[in-house]
Amino acid sequence: MNFRLCAALALALLAVSPRFATAADIGVPPVGQELAGRMLFLDGTVLLPPGQWFVAASELQRTAELDGAEVASVVLLQQASGHVGAVVFAQGNTAPLKARPSLSSECWNGNALFTAVAADDDSGGACASVLAVATRRQPGNGGAWDRALAFAAARGWRMPPAFMVAAFRSVDRRHLMDVRYASAMPDEPGASAGAPCAWAAKPAEADGEMRQMAQGMTNFATAMLAVAETAGHSRLPEIGDAPPLLAGADAPQDLVHRLRQARIDELVEHGSLSPEQARELSRRAAEPASGDPLVKQLLWRSGYKTLTYKASTYIDTTAVYYFFVPDLPLVLIGSAITNIVGWPIVYVNDFTWSYFGLQASRSKQPFALASLGDICPRR
Repeated sequence: MNFRLCAALALALLAVSPRFATAADIGVPPVGQELAGRMLFLDGTVLLPPGQWFVAASELQRTAELDGAEVASVVLLQQASGHVGAVVFAQGNTAPLKARPSLSSECWNGNALFTAVAADDDSGGACASVLAVATRRQPGNGGAWDRALAFAAARGWRMPPAFMVAAFRSVDRRHLMDVRYASAMPDEPGASAGAPCAWAAKPAEADGEMRQMAQGMTNFATAMLAVAETAGHSRLPEIGDAPPLLAGADAPQDLVHRLRQARIDELVEHGSLSPEQARELSRRAAEPASGDPLVKQLLWRSGYKTLTYKASTYIDTTAVYYFFVPDLPLVLIGSAITNIVGWPIVYVNDFTWSYFGLQASRSKQPFALASLGDICPRR
């Protein structure tokens, strides 16, 4: 009797074990779990703003924009006085992709209140945007957000009519991590009358609480973009939480430096960086970010490429000229003149190709994954 019972239990465990193994393997937290500080998600870490967060939804779904790849989604909710005060929505692919995914279309959206692209080339990239979003409060396609709505409704938490959202995307050649941090916008007369986007104005044109909220979320996005750019998809070291969603004007700068420096120290510890490289990165980490670092990088890279190319062609042309005219001083002078004259042509040609290649990478069918609602148009 005991043998039959054990055999039946073993068969039952075998039948259900793949389901549990799948959830464990991809690193998605279970629904109902309470988190603080950080969330381990897939092969990375999502930093959480201060407070307690509840895992309201967790699911796997295939996405056409990623050639049918499976995407894991997790929604965290934070309640305040009986309503949902903040949301963290994390999404990422569960298996390596065949090609480098694009940055989010939200980072190029004309309705965004703030956008920034930290990097975008063949190896990967990171970007951020701040948008006003009218909350979808009714079930839609059965995705993770619908499950989060049901989770909140079961606990009597009211959804706000709109959110201010800081959307981030970090990509490399095979992976994508998409994280949205949302703060509830206070109820306003226009929202209750069926116009949740009525308050969504440009930060410069807004006043009072709206302007402060837009600036605070922009500060938050500026600080957290450094996390996406520096950490990528690796696990972040234990260095504290994310700043508050509505971050103060001075808070992010210190956080940016601490996050970058902690990441540098971690790379040195694992032997990925030499002490000399670490010192140089530390110096750069303390510098303020450039307004448009991508074009500046292209200018310098084209200069280095032209220098190395002309150095090598000087040797080639000298050898060829000397074969036909065995007069070494004359050959050296002639070869030098030829290379100096061609220098600006090579530089402009390389920069032009690199610049338009960058523009092409920016337009690689950018897409946005599932969100909390519709982006409010700017007026």
